[in-house]
Order: sequence, then structure tokens, then C-alpha cells
Amino acid sequence: MQRRFRILIPAALAAVCFSAPAQERPYPTKPIRFIVPFAPGGGGDIVARLIGARMTEGMGVQFVVDNRAGASSTVGDTLGARAAPDGYTINLVTTSYAVNPSFYKKLPFHPVDGVTPITLIGTSPLLAVVHPAVPAKTIRELIGHAKAHPGKLNYASTGNGGLVHLYVELFKLMAGVDMAHIPYKGTGPALNELIAGQTQFFLGSNVATLPHVKSGRLRALAVTTAQRSSALPELPTVAEAGVPGFEAVHWFAVLAPPRLQREIVSRLNAEFKRVIAMPDVASGMQQTGLVPMHTSPEALRERIRTEVAKFARIVKEANIRAE
Repeated sequence: MQRRFRILIPAALAAVCFSAPAQERPYPTKPIRFIVPFAPGGGGDIVARLIGARMTEGMGVQFVVDNRAGASSTVGDTLGARAAPDGYTINLVTTSYAVNPSFYKKLPFHPVDGVTPITLIGTSPLLAVVHPAVPAKTIRELIGHAKAHPGKLNYASTGNGGLVHLYVELFKLMAGVDMAHIPYKGTGPALNELIAGQTQFFLGSNVATLPHVKSGRLRALAVTTAQRSSALPELPTVAEAGVPGFEAVHWFAVLAPPRLQREIVSRLNAEFKRVIAMPDVASGMQQTGLVPMHTSPEALRERIRTEVAKFARIVKEANIRAE
């Protein structure tokens, strides 16, 4: 009996020694899937690939961008939220993530409590622009003109239920004006019709809209952020130009599935902070119209909570229906 006991002890110790290194290997040990809920080539895809390449260098494993477009980003958002909470699937989300709960009543995950926030990575202001034929050079003058001609001004959007639609409806509610909504299938068609004079007002990204402002085809009245834009310091904000409290921001953030270990959340958050601060990454993001940002996971969760409630209020008060 004693002989058998002496033989088993070395065997057990050997098993522990061989298994310990595998258990102690730090996260990550395999490629990380970075879900982008949009088609390749768009702004979200460009930013994800730019950041993902540097995350690969810093974390020592490949960041694999996985484009899963469809249903206003809910296809990719759902895949990200329902993945295994092991740190090997994360997903990019934008402001549309906070809009979707107002139109998709049966999302298979809770947009606030059913995910693990990692960090905000960037924000983008919008430009309030008009066709040059509109006799308004300021937001106050636009409001006065719209009130004098209720329902006669048309505003373009990038689609029914999209961000531009909701943000202009918020502007209408806060300014007390009436403008008719003309939806288009994307920014390009909306801008083309605005330049042609078929519509008179639009909220557009700096990247898409600013070239037309500089050429004189459109007139910029204000920026939609709470503070003036460093790229256009001469333009007032909509809030200071006549609609106090108005703010419209397009943002990008990173989420993970719920119940992700705190240690992994902290590692990802710190690595995104390091990468976003890199000069070449920051410059690349700015070229797409984004201002690089970083937040704590807690701050991002609260932002999402606030945004979901804000868009729900806009949809209800403006009586917007999905089409």
C-alpha cells in the first residue's frame, strides 16, 4: 500500500506542473473578433480597422474586423451582445445603437444592462446648413423665417428614423418651428438634393458637408455640439445661436457581452486609451470627422442610458414611426 502511494504522488505532481502554465497564461491568448455592424468601406469600418491594427500590436493577438451589417446595426449589435463573455468578441457601436430601442421593441438584449461597456472612442459634431437661397445667415434668422412660413421649408434626412431625422425633429421641438421632412437613402442623395434646392435645411457631418460650404454651394449656420468646433471656431453652436440646451452628437463606442470579467474590461479599456492617443490614429480618426475620446466603462453606460431615454422621448413627442 505504501509503495502505491509513493508512486501516485509524483504522478499527481507531474499532472499539476504540466497543467499550470496553461491556466496561468494571461489574456488574451487567441484572436479577438471586432464586430462592425456596418458594411465595409464606411466610417465605422475605417475607424475599426485603423484602431484594430494598433490593438493587434499592443495586445499581441490579431484583431479581426467582422462586418455584420443589417437592420440599422441591430444584426451586429445582437451578435456582440449574445457572444460568450470571454473577451474574445467585442463590437463597435454608434449613436444608432441608442436609437434602435425606440423602433425595435423586441431586441433580444437590453441596450443598457445587457452589455458590458468598454469605452467611448470618438464623437463627431454636425453642421447645420441651408441652401444659399434661404434668407437666413444665423440660426435665429432661420427660426424666424420658418415661423413666418410654417411648413414651407423642407429638411433633408438620411432616412426615416435615422439620426438626422431625429435630431432635426428635436430641433423643431425645441425651436418651436414646423418644417417638412424629406427622407433620402443616405448622406449623398440628401446633400445632392439640398444643393439642387429641392430641400432647404440639413444636419450633416463635417467630412461630408464642409467641402460644399467652402465652395459656396451651402451656407453653414452653426455646429450642433455643446462647444464650438476647433475646426470651425467662427461658427457658434446651435445652443448659443438661439436654441439653448440643444446638442446633437454622433458617437462611436466599444461594447462587449454582459458579465465580462472586470480584469478583461480594464485591460481592453486601457489598451483602447493608449491606441486612441497615438498621433497617427488620432489623425486618421479626425480625417473621418471624429474627435478622439476615451471614457471609463461606467461613464459610457450612463451615456447610453441617457441617450436611449432621449431618443425615446423624441420619437414619442414627434410621433415618429418606423417605415
